[in-house]
Amino acid sequence: MANNLNLNPIVLDTFSANVVLRTKDVGPLTVKRITLYSATAGDRFALEDEDGTPIFIISQDATLVQTIDFGDGFGFSNGVVFDYDDSLQSGLGAGDYVLIYLK
Repeated sequence: MANNLNLNPIVLDTFSANVVLRTKDVGPLTVKRITLYSATAGDRFALEDEDGTPIFIISQDATLVQTIDFGDGFGFSNGVVFDYDDSLQSGLGAGDYVLIYLK
């Protein structure tokens, strides 16, 4: 498969390069839920703003699915980037994926 930014939910399943989810000139990215699917405890998925500041980190526990629910939605502003090269990423690879549900 390949990352698909044009769906709701956004699908990230290829973790080999940076992915810009939303540039800051487009406006906030309003997210209802982020779910990480990984078979390995300790795997991490992080989003940063365009300046490189972490704005969201989810870490896998002993289960296969880790979900953060933002209720009515949370507006991530100042751009949103999955930064593959960042040391915040750990272990994500083949078979893992992240779903980002938009409002």
